[in-house]
Amino acid sequence: LGLGDIILPGFLLCFLYRFDMSVQGHAWQGYFLNGCIGYVVGLSLSLIMMISMAGLAQPALTYLIPCTIFPTLVLGYARKEVNNLWNGSSGRLHTLHSSENVIEDIVEPDGLSIQLEQLSSDDQAALDE
Repeated sequence: LGLGDIILPGFLLCFLYRFDMSVQGHAWQGYFLNGCIGYVVGLSLSLIMMISMAGLAQPALTYLIPCTIFPTLVLGYARKEVNNLWNGSSGRLHTLHSSENVIEDIVEPDGLSIQLEQLSSDDQAALDE
C-alpha cells in the first residue's frame, strides 16, 4: 500500500466530510460514512486479490477508487444531490431573519444571487457573544 493509495481516496473522503458537515451538521449519516465503508471494502478487495494471486503486486487504486466513488454516486443519485456534489456546494443558503433591511449581492455569472441581511447592532452583539 503506497502513499498515493491513501492520499487520493483521502481527498475524496475529506471532501465528503466537508459536504456532509455543510448539509447536515454531522458526518455519520451521509456521504462520508458511505465513502469510509467503500474504502474499507476496496482495501479488503485489494488484499484478497493480492493473496489470491500468490503475492503479486496489485495497484490498490484499481479497487479503492471504484469502491469509494461508486457508492457516493449511487447515494447522490438516490438523494438527487449529484449536481451539488459535483459543484461542491450544499445547495442551501442559511440566512439570518432579524432585520427588515435586505441587501442584494452582486449577481454571479451563473445567474445566482445571494440575499444578505443587514443586522442591527443588538443582533450583531448577540451573535458575537
